[in-house]
Amino acid sequence: MTVNSVLVILQKIIDISLVWMIIYFILKNIKNNVKMVLLFIVVCLIIAFLVFLMFVILKKTVRIVNSQTKSYFVNKLQGY
Repeated sequence: MTVNSVLVILQKIIDISLVWMIIYFILKNIKNNVKMVLLFIVVCLIIAFLVFLMFVILKKTVRIVNSQTKSYFVNKLQGY
């Protein structure tokens, strides 16, 4: 293992730790705060909506790329 790969692994561990720490503190504060619960629910819904939109856009893009790729290869094969 090189120094660069060790640094990349260390960076990923720190990133994951920070995300879990943030989630822990959010859930800890949600326990007794109604406004925080509503904010958390809205943020979760927005994230779910964005993931759904990315999935739909990606699916449409893959379909377009596949059709263009197929037509390109069909045209190339007809030339032979």
